[in-house]
Amino acid sequence: MKTHAAPIGPASLLTRRDPTWARDFEAILKAYEAAGGKVDALQSDRIASAVISANRVLFVNEIPGIHLEAEETPTGIRAHIRVDPGTRVEYPVHLCFGMIPQEGVQEILPTFEIGEGAEVGFLAHCTFPNAVNLQHIMDATVRIGPGATMRYTEAHYHGPYGGIQVLPTSHVIVEEEGRFENEFNLTHGRIGRMEIRMEVDVAARGVAELVVKAYGMGDDYIRVEETIRLNGPEARG
Repeated sequence: MKTHAAPIGPASLLTRRDPTWARDFEAILKAYEAAGGKVDALQSDRIASAVISANRVLFVNEIPGIHLEAEETPTGIRAHIRVDPGTRVEYPVHLCFGMIPQEGVQEILPTFEIGEGAEVGFLAHCTFPNAVNLQHIMDATVRIGPGATMRYTEAHYHGPYGGIQVLPTSHVIVEEEGRFENEFNLTHGRIGRMEIRMEVDVAARGVAELVVKAYGMGDDYIRVEETIRLNGPEARG
């Protein structure tokens, strides 16, 4: 398996020599499978991928045209994902975010930069199988260049207890003739409290498609706020 050491700042990047690496990696992969992820995808040099457990960067794999950088913070990670102009990838980029403990906070701060004319898919699995008193916060910034396409599919698994708050916020800019497709799925296990906020600005002849599928039960709380601003001729959403 190929690994790529992304810059981590003051904290050291975990490696296979870290005695806790194997334990954490095995636990997060089991949770990843529970969320519907395919572990084989994380073992292929042909697929760009990253595995994040709490605030630890366990694994990053880059492929030509896809650049993944991650920096550990006290409560999560700050990531920059860049796709070179004109890049077309055969397989989606696989992202795994999760926490194994029952309690805690995970804050993910990603930026996505999709170059002009590129076409790329992302498949993200967020898994919190033991959540009893846990917060997952994401604040994402996305820029899709002229004529570029980004497809982002996110699947969550929260376990049986419903003790989690999921608070994702996204700010997306789609430039001329660009395309953004976003699908969020949380259809297995409890939801807990989920509040999704997304704002998308679409330029001329651009397209934005947003889909949320969430099944609540018991005292689960679901709130979805989506705004699409059509800022140019023939923009659609």
